[in-house]
Amino acid sequence: MRKSIDLLLLCTAFLLLFLLGFVAVCCAQSKDTTYQSGEVFYHGVTEGCPCTSKGSEVTYHIPKGKYTSKVNQEQADSLAMMDYIRNGQLYVNGKGYCIPIKKKLVRFAILRIEVAVSKLLPDKK
Repeated sequence: MRKSIDLLLLCTAFLLLFLLGFVAVCCAQSKDTTYQSGEVFYHGVTEGCPCTSKGSEVTYHIPKGKYTSKVNQEQADSLAMMDYIRNGQLYVNGKGYCIPIKKKLVRFAILRIEVAVSKLLPDKK
């Protein structure tokens, strides 16, 4: 905003000088740069699975240039990071799934618990 006001004042002053008979050239030009966000990856694990399963791994990808800014690079990158924070885990939970844990492992764990408990109990003779 400040740069556009300065540019307007500068051009107005040159126009005034020209009207008074002085030759002036307005060399000020506005900078028309567009900054693009960098590429971002969110690697997550599906949440909310029961204890007999585990979450699958899913990657949320924000491509380079999805967000732009006329202000600076940091603003474009921060827009991408806000997307990452807001949507990363939501995407993972929506696209992922729960993977059942192998029954052999569950049976083995139950057997180990039974053995441990039986050692704590007194013998019935």
